[in-house]
This record gives sequence, C-alpha cells and structure tokens, in this order.
Amino acid sequence: MYMPDQWRRTCTTTHPTRPAARRQLPAPQTTAIDIHLFTPSSGVLSLTEPIPIHVQLGGNPLSLREFIASSATSQLEACEAQVQGSVVRQLLLQINGKDEACQYTLGSTILTPNTTFTPGVSTFDWAGDLNLHIGSGEVGSFNAGIVQAQDFILVELSPAGYKSRSQSYARVRLSQGVRLVVGEPD
Repeated sequence: MYMPDQWRRTCTTTHPTRPAARRQLPAPQTTAIDIHLFTPSSGVLSLTEPIPIHVQLGGNPLSLREFIASSATSQLEACEAQVQGSVVRQLLLQINGKDEACQYTLGSTILTPNTTFTPGVSTFDWAGDLNLHIGSGEVGSFNAGIVQAQDFILVELSPAGYKSRSQSYARVRLSQGVRLVVGEPD
C-alpha cells in the first residue's frame, strides 16, 4: 500500500442534532466531534493507482461512542459506524450561457477501523485505499472552457444506528478536491 510522506487535511465539525438525545445526556457529554480527512498532500493523483485515505474523529469519548459499536472491542471486529470513501467526478457544461452539472462515481470503498476503541480515548481512526474503476477512454481532470471535469474525494460517515431516533448525530459528508491524471503524477 502506497503511503505518502505528507498528508493534506480537510476538517469539519459535527454537533448533536437531535434535541431529545441532547436532553438524555448531561451537557458535558454531548459535545461537538471534529472530523479530519487526510489524503496525499500533492492533490495530484493517478487514475490507475490506489489512493490512500485516512479519517480521524476527535472529541469527548462519550460522544465518540455514538460512532463506535459497543461490541467493537478489537481492531479485527466490525464497527457498526460506516465510513465510505469515494472519488466523484463532476462534469460541468456551459450550454447557451447556463451551467449544467452531472456527477458519477469513479470508485468507492468502505474504510476499516485501524485503532481499537478504548473508553477514555478521544480519537478514533479509519483508513483505506480507493481503487478507481475507469474505462479505456477515461481522462484526467480538465478545464476546456465550456466543459470541465472536476474530481473530489468524498467521505461519508454514518454513525452507528444513525437511523435510530435516539441517535444524537446525523450522517456527515466531507469532500476534498483533487486532480486526477493519466499515468504517474509529477
């Protein structure tokens, strides 16, 4: 697995969203959770090579528990929270002065936890490789004036049991723009 020497980080914060869930826990326990997406620092990636990504959650251990299955006691056990990574291509067309957009997925993966959740620990990590499923005519990112192909790494984090009414946090999406090239990046 290719691991870059340096990473580029994109961050967001998620807050408890369900008022009923907020009332069930004392105020200090329902805190914001920081979400960090790490990708290779160059931002220029090959269409033919796996793309390593890393996601880290940081916050109050009791808040993090909502993103971790209580049965996940070792690194090898499955985690109910799902972290999905994908590369999305957005095509922008300018037709008669109006912008039209469509998007499609070039590849996706489910990230796996690479740390054991331990009560009292304030971070949890997932990692994985994105393999792109490209056709023979696929090209890298480009901008040709009225036609553009822009690429993004998109991570979607669904808390364990996120459809439950007692869940405090909603699903989170975080993206980072990248440039895909044919062959090896410089």
